Amino acid sequence: MSRTVRHGDTVDHCGQVGTRGGRVTRPAGETLEKIEALLAEVGSTKDDILPVT
Repeated sequence: MSRTVRHGDTVDHCGQVGTRGGRVTRPAGETLEKIEALLAEVGSTKDDILPVT
């Protein structure tokens, strides 16, 4: 299963988690780095994210 998929102008991205260990800032930083890398693979950035709750 792909973690990030582009379909036209829409990018679908599934959840990511950091590795265990250390303070919360380490896993959070790793998670954000993973998301940035996956978005870059499909030509997108965090600026294009639409938050949904």
